[in-house]
Amino acid sequence: MTERSATFSTRVPDGRRQPLERRSRHAPATPDETEEDKIGAKKWLFVLFIVCLLIPGSFFLGGARLTPYRALLLAAFVPLCWQFIRGTAGRMTTVDTLILLYVLSLAMSVLYHEGFGRIDAVIIAAVEAICGYLFGRVLVRGQLDYRTFFQCFFYGLLFMAPFALVEMVTKLNLVSKITGMALMPFGQSEHPPRLGFHRAQVSFEHPILYGLFCSLGFANAFYIFRDQIPKRIFWMGTCFFTTFSSLSSAPILAMLIQSIMMGWDRIVPKLKSKWMVLAGCGLSVFMVLELITPNGAVDFLVSNLTLVPATADYRLMTFEYALNSLWDNPVFGAGKGGDIDLPWWHTGSIDNFWLSTAVAYGIPTLLFLIAAILTHLGMVMWAKGLDDTVADYRSGHFIAVAGLIFTLTTVHLWGAANVMVMAYLGAGAWIYVPRRENVPLRRQQPEPEKAPEVREPSSPVRGGPPPASSPLPGPAAKTVRPRIRGATGRYGGGRH
Repeated sequence: MTERSATFSTRVPDGRRQPLERRSRHAPATPDETEEDKIGAKKWLFVLFIVCLLIPGSFFLGGARLTPYRALLLAAFVPLCWQFIRGTAGRMTTVDTLILLYVLSLAMSVLYHEGFGRIDAVIIAAVEAICGYLFGRVLVRGQLDYRTFFQCFFYGLLFMAPFALVEMVTKLNLVSKITGMALMPFGQSEHPPRLGFHRAQVSFEHPILYGLFCSLGFANAFYIFRDQIPKRIFWMGTCFFTTFSSLSSAPILAMLIQSIMMGWDRIVPKLKSKWMVLAGCGLSVFMVLELITPNGAVDFLVSNLTLVPATADYRLMTFEYALNSLWDNPVFGAGKGGDIDLPWWHTGSIDNFWLSTAVAYGIPTLLFLIAAILTHLGMVMWAKGLDDTVADYRSGHFIAVAGLIFTLTTVHLWGAANVMVMAYLGAGAWIYVPRRENVPLRRQQPEPEKAPEVREPSSPVRGGPPPASSPLPGPAAKTVRPRIRGATGRYGGGRH
């Protein structure tokens, strides 16, 4: 039985009408329609993920302290791992292996210090790292996914912007007050005003974490909306304001670094190895400062590029004490909140993510993470066969990660900001694992063979006209019908 399909007509350039056939509702979906359906489903997952990250507060389930994003990651652990194992996210890369080794080393360190009596701490530490990464790795599989993910991210920042403004002016954290009715609030960090304003932390434990979170969108807004100037200006302005509202030096400098890199990309768009050239220029400037400044380049940069110079001396002394403590426990670290040889006036926080990771969880854990990030940047930078749009997205992702690396040298990372960073790293893997590799091998079907072309007999005289059909009656010419493999019927040759 055949289905009836509606037909329409359209006018072609020569004036004739040509019928167009509308596909039946029972016919299989086209690739574009299937992709739109997938994006629609993923969009709500992206929204749920961003909302859970932006809800401050926690609750206890048994003896474990959970937050909304932890509950989401625990619920998504098995589906994400299953989708990754079955090949939905494409082939396993070197970055995936290094991230897995980082998570295993992190879990072993926590288990070494906490023991099996605190197995919940081991599970939470591992789930935050691996599920955050897999969320971006599995769900963001193309430029449309990447754009949709950041659109949800931008709208989240826009929603939080009025609350950040109120907190800057009045020091009142409305988000924490509202969610505190149902959850245990994180608490308000006490910091003196800067530039005449209070530091906004909105839904994060510390203002610098909020600034770091918002700064990830600055370069991405520039490149994602490159052909839409009003949207580009609006979303870059949103990212700038929300980052600035934290009044933290590191996120603001991260935006400055991103701006320099974006300007460099516009100046020399066709230069090969342009990022290596820029890195060489930066290293040269650093070496010159190391030679001409009295206390070295690090002291000069930290003292002159911070909103409050006093915090620079505080960080430098902290680094010296932390480096001395690092060699006391080089393999498994001192543990999170472990005994570290710090001065009596110190608060106990090491404001350097890289150093803090090594001190708390050991040098191997830090090396696995650094190797994963550097390998990821290299694979993103040297990805081949990209069109102009994907190349723009690649630049935005690369520049944001470069700014992130600098920011993490002046801040310790934890909580929702840590999950967002891991998800962001996973969300860039599609650049070097293209969509054509996303389908598992067992599902790849061979392309159907094309029917051989039937050519008309050429003229017996070279360069002459084709032979005319004979007007005399005679036997009809035998029609040559091609045999198509897999077809059925009289001329198909298939089995019945």
